[in-house]
Amino acid sequence: MIVDTNNGIYNWVRKHLPEVNGFPDLCFGWKDRNMVCGVVVEKRDDEAHVSVYAKNPKWCTKKNLTLMADSCYKILKAKKICCLTSETNARVNKFLDGLGLNRDGKQTISGKEWLVWSLLPEMLKEQKWYKGRHG
Repeated sequence: MIVDTNNGIYNWVRKHLPEVNGFPDLCFGWKDRNMVCGVVVEKRDDEAHVSVYAKNPKWCTKKNLTLMADSCYKILKAKKICCLTSETNARVNKFLDGLGLNRDGKQTISGKEWLVWSLLPEMLKEQKWYKGRHG
């Protein structure tokens, strides 16, 4: 895992996901020779709003998913992880559903409708991918 100390990961994610804006509280990613995955987390109240851009699915291991969840809950002290996806992005929606996130409804931002997904800390122990000790 690489922690973003100079906004390089943040800028790389924003280049691919222009909806990402604001001031991130945490940015990190994974790479091989090139960047494979970038994660931008913005804490709003007690929620960690997570944006992820990945070039390929190689980053998505149990260890990396656990690091992402633990970063939100243990470092930022969030009480909930949230993310938004396009309703038409069937692949990502199936992925989030498979990870055990709850679909919490819809939200309209700048005229575009998004699906809202969330993960509560007490849900972690139920997840086959989670390899940490939350609590």
